[in-house]
Parts: sequence; structure tokens; C-alpha cells
Amino acid sequence: MSYAIKAGTLIDGSGCEPLKNVVVLVEGGRISRVGRAEEVHIPEGFEIIDASDKTLLPGFIDAHVHVQGSGEPDDPVFGRGGNALVSQPELALRALKNVQKSLKAGFTTLRNCSSTYRIDVDLRNAIDRGDFTGPRIWTSGLGLTATCGHMDQDKKLAYHTHLDMEDDPCDSPDQARVAVMKNLNKNVDFIKMNVTVGEYSFNYMAKNAPEMTPETMKMLIEWSHLHGRKVTGHGHDGLGIDFALDAGIDGIEHGSFLTDAQLEKMARQGTVLCPTTSVLFNQEPYLEQDLKDDPRLLGWYRYSLDNVPDTVSRARKMGVRIIAGCDTAMPYCKHGTNATEMAGLVRCGLTPMEAIVAATGGAADGIGIPGVGYVREGFFADMVIFGGDPLADITKLQDQSLITLVMKGGEIVEDKR
Repeated sequence: MSYAIKAGTLIDGSGCEPLKNVVVLVEGGRISRVGRAEEVHIPEGFEIIDASDKTLLPGFIDAHVHVQGSGEPDDPVFGRGGNALVSQPELALRALKNVQKSLKAGFTTLRNCSSTYRIDVDLRNAIDRGDFTGPRIWTSGLGLTATCGHMDQDKKLAYHTHLDMEDDPCDSPDQARVAVMKNLNKNVDFIKMNVTVGEYSFNYMAKNAPEMTPETMKMLIEWSHLHGRKVTGHGHDGLGIDFALDAGIDGIEHGSFLTDAQLEKMARQGTVLCPTTSVLFNQEPYLEQDLKDDPRLLGWYRYSLDNVPDTVSRARKMGVRIIAGCDTAMPYCKHGTNATEMAGLVRCGLTPMEAIVAATGGAADGIGIPGVGYVREGFFADMVIFGGDPLADITKLQDQSLITLVMKGGEIVEDKR
């Protein structure tokens, strides 16, 4: 089907001033023409979508999700030992349901930052084959961690128990190379690793410790780059961040307490920051109740809430590329509510336009996903029609009643006109 979208306002994902009275032509799943209404001839046979009183935007990108988790605070998948409670088939079905919620909210691309059993790869493949409707999934497969590191599932269990699931520890350069190769064998799109581990620092409010040795990080990152994959890493502060930046990592997830020296190096090297502010701001109203029995973790969250807005503000001022990722699946970071991250970035000092860019063109460029993030000729026809002005109130993007149409690859996947 070919479409002609008449948009009252176009925000194209680049950060440029919005355009008024625009026509966008869609043919063969891609955008074939973008221009002012008086300049674009609508060919015969094109179905006209009238959004002349609405805003047209690129399909949004959530740059940090975990497809298997819903974000409900009682979701067993992210609970203690949760992977022992849910079967692989059930995880896959849950993941499909989750990502479809994000798609209906206008998020046509999701970057999955690790998944159990590499179910993100199978989910991506099934959606790409057309077996199911869903967003584009940028996959990482297994997150790469050290023994007892941030994503080591066994560390949550008693020492005499062990989960019967693949878990490739990166405790040496050779192990890291093998772990990367196992992900590459499944044709993942990027590599996710753990740079720092904080669980052993909470009691002391100390800096996060490195999770891997410098040599192990260097091998993991260089080997991934040799195979054309970018690498991003979970990390908050400390020497582990320095090790990863020295090794040429492409992105830092969270980065709650980054120093000016680290941010300056990120800006110079083009290392992107995905602050995942929703993890803090969405949980903030529930912290005192949910963590009343864990003062250690409660203190950590309070400390983070005090520091993250300043970190993100400094990163912006120093020219670090900031991308929007909810950490969807963490408590209260639910699939379908992904737009909270854009509001969180504005709370940290970004303008509404900068926050939209962080979830569209800026995210696509920073992650390296081709063909998405912009309303431009030749790009995939991934677009959202919004019944309001997100630059006047960025929080309105969370109101799904105002998301009147979602298009992915030229196919209308949500229509409330």
C-alpha cells in the first residue's frame, strides 16, 4: 500500500525546526518524498492520511530494553532467581507481548540490552520474517559478565544450586573472545557487557568496582569491533569506566556518577551515554515502601536521585551524545510507557527537542541502526502521528490516546483515527 501523509507539523528527528504543512509519500515500505504540501504531487492511487491538525514524528527508539521483562514490580522474570521460575517458551511469549505494547506506544525500534537464552534473537527473526507484528529489535543476545558479576544469574542463588542455562563468564581475555563469538554465531547486532559492578559497594557507598580486568575488556571490545559490532557497557563510575573508555567502548549505559574527565573523554571519542533515568524517576514514588527492608539499596537509589540529573546535565554541556533508553523491564519501567525516558531527560536539562532527538535520529546514529530515526527520503516508513505538540509538553507523549497512528515499514500497525 502507498500512502500520502498530510501533516500539520513535522518533527523529522534531526533537531531542526519543525516544518509546517508537509506531505510525506510512502512507497514500498520506505519514505519516497518529503516536502511542503504545495511542492509535492500526490500520485493517483495513494491513500491519503489526513494529519493536518497533528504532529508527525519518526517512530521512536527505546535504546535500552529487556524484552523478557514487563516492568511490573512483581514480574517474576526480574525477581530473585526468576529464571528458575519461568520456562523458555513462556519467556518468549512474554517477550512478544511486551514488545507489541511498545510498538503500539509508537516505539518502532527497540535495542535489547541482553536477554536470557538469547530470546531477543529469535524474536527479531520471527518479526523480520513476518510471523508476528512487532517492532524492529536490535539484539545483543547474552549480556557478557564476569563470575558473580552484575548479570551472573547464579550469584542470586545458594552456593549449592545452579541454573541450567547458558552463562558465558568473561574472567579472562580468552573467555571474553569465546563469549563474543558465541553471540556472533547467532548474528547479534551489538555486544552488551558489564563494565562495573555495584552490588558489592552498596554498603559502603563507595565507587563501583571494575567487573573485568583491563585486558579482558580490551579483548572483548576489540574482538567485537573486528567483527563490525559496537559494544555498550553497564557501568556507573570508577576505574571500570576508565578501563572501558581506554579500550574504545562505544557506549555507557546508566553512567550515574561519571566525572568531568570521563565525560570529556566520551565526547572526544564519540562514546554515547544512555542514562536510563526512568529507572530512578519511575520508581521514585515507591522507593520508601518497596525498599523499606533494604536500607542499603534504598540509600543507593537516594544517592543516585541526587546525582543523576547533574551528571546528565554536565554530559549535555560537554557535548556527549545522549540517547533515550528506559531500561524497560526494570520495576515501573513498563513496555508501552517507554516515553517516560524523554520526560526524564528533560527533567535532567535537555530541551524537549533534544529529548525527541535522543529517541529518534540521535539514537539511530549513536547506536548505528541504519534506515530508522528520521522522516527522510529513503528511510524506512517508521512514523508516529501525535495529536498534540510534544515540544510544548513532552510528558504528553506518554498519553497513548494521543498516539493516533503508528506505521512501521509502511504498514499501519496501530490506528486510532
